[in-house]
Amino acid sequence: MLTIGAQITAPDGFGQIRKATRYYFTGDSRKTQRVVLVFFEGTTAHALTISRDKFEGGLSRGELVASENPSTLPPWLERLEGKNLDKIDAERPNSKLSYRDYTDRRLLQIQPVIDNLEEFFSAEDVDSAINAAAKVCTPRQNETRYRTWVLTYICFGRNRWALLPPFNNIGRWDRNRCTTKNGCATKKQGAPSKAFGKGYGHRMTRGMADLCIEGYEQFESPGKTMGNIYAETMIKKFGCKIREVKP
Repeated sequence: MLTIGAQITAPDGFGQIRKATRYYFTGDSRKTQRVVLVFFEGTTAHALTISRDKFEGGLSRGELVASENPSTLPPWLERLEGKNLDKIDAERPNSKLSYRDYTDRRLLQIQPVIDNLEEFFSAEDVDSAINAAAKVCTPRQNETRYRTWVLTYICFGRNRWALLPPFNNIGRWDRNRCTTKNGCATKKQGAPSKAFGKGYGHRMTRGMADLCIEGYEQFESPGKTMGNIYAETMIKKFGCKIREVKP
């Protein structure tokens, strides 16, 4: 007997269930006799429905396999697996918002769907039904994000910590990771300029990054501001010229 949150794979694919993708059993609809599974694409959750008879047949024949070591948190929180999050939260006394505050806010928004889950799981298109609920929230919620909160909360056993924002991933992006054959992005990265347009500016190359690092290491000193270090680096490393602009 599968429990909510059981994780399923199909070694060779199974109907609309993809090979090498992990699915999470989130229950079924008595009204439609369908099983509801959840899968993730990046940090976005999607619901997939399959008839109960077909699903149970796949399990009995071994075409669908339940994981022996299911995870307890969504993929973007995997670094927190096995940690005491209540204890970690208690050790942040000076934070404006506790981790529990963040999860409580999200749980409050999705509660109307959680309270009427059978209705949503019986819908022809589960994703669209949950998206529609996001539109009537106050304040209105982003549909994709809202649906991900609902499905994530359910498929991880209504664990409030599954709703935690991925703070643990902040600062872990490797800026040196190659994105093309020559190690550089092919277009400008970062937020677009509101003042000058989204195409304004230049992309960072590996050579430019090296000059920035060299400049900081060479020109930084106690009491010296980042502005001064930046200016000296631009002049002495990048060869920039000073231009006086008369009023």
